[in-house]
Amino acid sequence: MPMQCNSCGGKYNTALPDGLLYFHACAPLPPTPGNPFVVVEHPNKRDENVVIDPHNMVLPDGSVLPLQQARGRGGVLTQATSIVSAGLGATAV
Repeated sequence: MPMQCNSCGGKYNTALPDGLLYFHACAPLPPTPGNPFVVVEHPNKRDENVVIDPHNMVLPDGSVLPLQQARGRGGVLTQATSIVSAGLGATAV
């Protein structure tokens, strides 16, 4: 499905031509003439790369919730799968 990142404006498909899933991450901003070697991340960077942590769930605001607390809230979690950063989300195009 064609998508557009609401953080950086990049357009991408959720699946590659060979069927593998694609997880978008915003590229850094281009270097400035005065600081060509300084890497500056995009504000509200979106990074859909999946992180698996058997003990904690990383929430979109960056805080960490131990899985024991998540289970105590009625969750049925055996391990957490989290997106690194949701940024501003994405829109189908």
